[in-house]
Amino acid sequence: MKTKQHESLAFVKGTDNFKLESVKQHDDSIVHKRYIEIGEAKSQPSCKSKAAEALRTLHESQHNSLAIKFRTAHALAKTHMSFRTYSTICVLDEAKGLDVGVNYRNDKAVASFTKAIATVVQRTTVEKLKDTQFCSFTIDGSTDFTGDDLENIYIRTVHSGRVEDTFLHIGCAESGSSKHIHEHVKEVFAKLHITDEM
Repeated sequence: MKTKQHESLAFVKGTDNFKLESVKQHDDSIVHKRYIEIGEAKSQPSCKSKAAEALRTLHESQHNSLAIKFRTAHALAKTHMSFRTYSTICVLDEAKGLDVGVNYRNDKAVASFTKAIATVVQRTTVEKLKDTQFCSFTIDGSTDFTGDDLENIYIRTVHSGRVEDTFLHIGCAESGSSKHIHEHVKEVFAKLHITDEM
């Protein structure tokens, strides 16, 4: 931010005139005050700056409306409700006085929210699986209305003497044969970076 004009100032280029009146005059100068502000701003962490605070305030309402929408998406997924009811629930939330905003209020939005939630939960489950001393997995197969063989993979882990059963993955195997189910499990474990040495 130095300019040619500022470089010509005595206290910038260096001086040996330290009379009290000269120092006070420099201390009261606009240029000195501006550089003091710049120095203080640089020394503050960026999360505490005025700009960061303004941005945080600006996005707070957007964050709150997204949090409401994510909670709604999570509730729909946990209760196996249709994603088509999501927009109706948003209207209901708005009637209750909650600020849900005008964006992300359709079934495609709730599907992407649910996918994001599932990704985080799956990542947590994989970390839990990697940190356990004992684990096993169970596969439950079923056939959907299209005839595809769906394989649900559940894991059982032990943490501090407490046994936990957790859903890990659902997907289609090529067929219901043991060979194809085994290949499917290996693919899922490879995709999730779960190794044989756990």
